[in-house]
Amino acid sequence: MKRKVDRPLILATLALVALPATYAAATQLTYYGGPVISNVQVIAVNWGSGVDSTVTGSIGPFYSAITNSSYLDWLSEYDTVGFMPGTNQTIGRGTFAGSYTITPSVTGTTVTDAQIQSELAAQINAANLPAPALDAGGNVNTLYMIDFPQGITITRGSTQSCVQFCAYHFTTSAMIGGTHVPYGVFPYLGPGSPCGTGCGADPYADNVTAVHSFELLEAITDTDVALATTFAPPLAWYSNVSGSTGEICSVPACSGVRGIAAGYRVNKGWSNSQNACVVDNPNLTTTTTTSTTTTSTAAGGSTTTTTSTAPGPTTTTTTASNTTTTTIGGGNPPFGGDDTGLLPPPGSALLKCENGVAKATGKLMAALVKCHIARASGKTTDDAGEDACETIAIAKFTLKTKTAGCGSCTDLSAIARAIEGIVDSNNGLAYCQ
Repeated sequence: MKRKVDRPLILATLALVALPATYAAATQLTYYGGPVISNVQVIAVNWGSGVDSTVTGSIGPFYSAITNSSYLDWLSEYDTVGFMPGTNQTIGRGTFAGSYTITPSVTGTTVTDAQIQSELAAQINAANLPAPALDAGGNVNTLYMIDFPQGITITRGSTQSCVQFCAYHFTTSAMIGGTHVPYGVFPYLGPGSPCGTGCGADPYADNVTAVHSFELLEAITDTDVALATTFAPPLAWYSNVSGSTGEICSVPACSGVRGIAAGYRVNKGWSNSQNACVVDNPNLTTTTTTSTTTTSTAAGGSTTTTTSTAPGPTTTTTTASNTTTTTIGGGNPPFGGDDTGLLPPPGSALLKCENGVAKATGKLMAALVKCHIARASGKTTDDAGEDACETIAIAKFTLKTKTAGCGSCTDLSAIARAIEGIVDSNNGLAYCQ
């Protein structure tokens, strides 16, 4: 099933994690002036006592590790400093602020998004959940990630959990503690649920961390997407073709858009600077400050704790009194201008291989356009026939295109899905009435 999105419906719908669908078109994200999350403070919320032990046992260690890892470092490319309009924020590492189990007032097996927002406000106002924390500019840092037990169906408008979406992140429409509050919603993803097979091909625990990571990246880089009604603030980093950073890499069942970060299975996010779905940026350098604290005990002994923190991509590593600076990365220069990608060395085998892939990509795009022309002209009588035509074109591309001599980043399947997404999106512009 292709994922068709009617753009004017627009932005809030695209914060949903789609069930397996056509890979979104790989396009650059544009900053529209809205807020990001500077240093995310994740609060895990269990909707009642019935949340599965796979979630309750793993989500704290997962968020503790992932928020203090290179998985967040690369998001510094989505800082908003220097943009007008803009929020003048930098994105760095975050923290896990604890797990909380609430006793919700909603007792039915179907819960609406409006009920979730009201419950979140009530729990915060009653001090059952910590109040939202703000950064220096008054932008919210706290992100409430809410997990639900098996048997609970979540609805938002006409969409339903494990039918149209695996999870989503939004922002409360009402103010809580003087600010709109971002939150994530996660239905039960395990065995016995349609989400158990529809939200990823990995083992249950890996699907949990991958889906949570997807919403984490999306919430950080496009916090108030649910409040946006047009391509302007409060929308932050967004592509009007493909959605937010996770949307471009939004096929949970495809291992090609998943990776490992901080020892956990995560979804990749779109990086403008690397023109790829990634879990980090090896061209960044990171600061690791190692401090040693000795605590005396009543028995006269001592406990020595070594803590490493890395607030973001910088260049200095400090250990005791010694400071070293390490530069990581390098590589070929970028095309420049409005073009993404890196320039291969002249006359190299890499240049020859990547030129061949580029030419094959052009042929694939032409073949996919012909599939649409055939559908429009009546030669193909239905959507299934058009899909079959596209499948044949993609298979020909992936089987016949040679990648010997190309870099490890050359992924024919990812290229094919991206080109298909571009052609599908352009179809609505060419055939517009």
